[in-house]
Amino acid sequence: MAKLYVGLSWLKKTTLVSCIVLPSSVSAQIVPDTTLPQNSKITTEDDTSIINEGSKVGSNLFHSFEEFSIPTGNTAYFNNSLDVQNIISRVTGSSVSEIDGLIRSNGNANFFLLNPNGIIFNTNARIEIGGSFLASTASYLSFADGTQFKTNTNQSAPLLTVTVPVGLGFGSNPEKIIVRGDGQGQRFTSELIDTEAGLQIRSNKTIGFVGGDLELEGGTIKTAGGRVELGSVADPGLVGLNFDENGFSLSYSDISAFGNIRLSQKTVVDASGLGGGNIQVRGRQISLLDSSELYSATLGSEPGDSINIEASESVEISGLASDSQNPSFVGTQVFEENTTGAGGNITITTGKLFVQNGGGIQASTFGEGKAGNLTINAREVEVDILAPLRILNCSAFTVKLPPTPTSSDSDEVKSALLYSFPSRLAKVPTISTFVAFTVRFPAEPKPKVLACICEPSATLMWSVLITKSPAEPLAPSNTDVTILLPNSNSLLLTTPLTFTSLAFIVKFPAFPSPKVLA
Repeated sequence: MAKLYVGLSWLKKTTLVSCIVLPSSVSAQIVPDTTLPQNSKITTEDDTSIINEGSKVGSNLFHSFEEFSIPTGNTAYFNNSLDVQNIISRVTGSSVSEIDGLIRSNGNANFFLLNPNGIIFNTNARIEIGGSFLASTASYLSFADGTQFKTNTNQSAPLLTVTVPVGLGFGSNPEKIIVRGDGQGQRFTSELIDTEAGLQIRSNKTIGFVGGDLELEGGTIKTAGGRVELGSVADPGLVGLNFDENGFSLSYSDISAFGNIRLSQKTVVDASGLGGGNIQVRGRQISLLDSSELYSATLGSEPGDSINIEASESVEISGLASDSQNPSFVGTQVFEENTTGAGGNITITTGKLFVQNGGGIQASTFGEGKAGNLTINAREVEVDILAPLRILNCSAFTVKLPPTPTSSDSDEVKSALLYSFPSRLAKVPTISTFVAFTVRFPAEPKPKVLACICEPSATLMWSVLITKSPAEPLAPSNTDVTILLPNSNSLLLTTPLTFTSLAFIVKFPAFPSPKVLA
């Protein structure tokens, strides 16, 4: 049954799972195996392990390791030729890969790391490559000609190919990927590269992490206008790998069960660029906690791309870290006053959406460019209204819930469209005494307006003014109704304010549906 719950607290489970034992520290362990036609060779200079040779087939360079970990301050330097397009590395032993140093390569090659035992990126992990980057706990990499580069080396000799990778093959109970950091990756400037911290790649490239559960603990993941892919898989299946001008994108049509993705401790996933980049997150339960964020800002004249979150069970956006003033949020934004590019859209598809304890969702503009749209597809939406969806300057805000039963004896209700004013401040009227919203309601029974969310431009970004439902009566029949929200103590409209966004949460009978006119 479609439900919308409205909380009234102020602003802005314990599950038993299988686990892997993850070591707290490692010594230098980059050990090639002997499974390739031309095996990798390692030489050491100071704190750098130089990885030469490997098996090159066309533009693909294959490496195979019994162990692959990088201790703090060390470097793994893949000394590939400049005509290599894909560096493909697998771990065939039984140990987790723990990365706390630098992965480096030559030219513009993409880099793939497969270790089905698990992968940890610690606070000092860095990436210095020219192409896109993908880390996965998949069991094999599938290629366009049907070849599979497997981490299980029971086969007598691996089949290597010149064709491009097209998929990640997972076995039962894939292991987790952990990304740790210092929680200092939040963007404060319009510089394309605004920090040296964390895992980041060059402009307009893709960085992806696909495994069992994903745990991002204060981590920073960035690409300047490119794409970020986060995926969690729980059962065997093939994740599609599709190459394009920004690196690659992932598809999940062959996956029947997903795992959990948890961002905590001020994790930042940031795809901001001249045109904001794309972020795709796919899992079962997706959680943003402790001032964590998924963020993509438009910094220039190019249009922003989208943030797409799809969870088979739930999405939770909640919480404020004790040392932060910014709650957890998902946001696209036109970053500053003279920015002309449009902001990106946000789409969240899930069974249940929880936005609470300061969490928020925003599609906003502070520049000349139009803000993006925010669309939520869910069976249930639970919003802490006094810590609400921050629809700052949002071009359109839509909540789509499944229809309720249409039987005549049903008193169930569903939620109406939530709509905000257009994004440009100059096009929004100045309001001093009331706000008007016109809706055509069915005759009986009467709908109930639960709350109004208003965002005045004169206040700080996170502040929200709330009013309770307007005075009865509403119109007694099929007529256009203008709801007036009077100047009251709850709104504190003592001086004229310019409202940059407005949304109503309305409950109405399942049938017939109302029509929003203006």
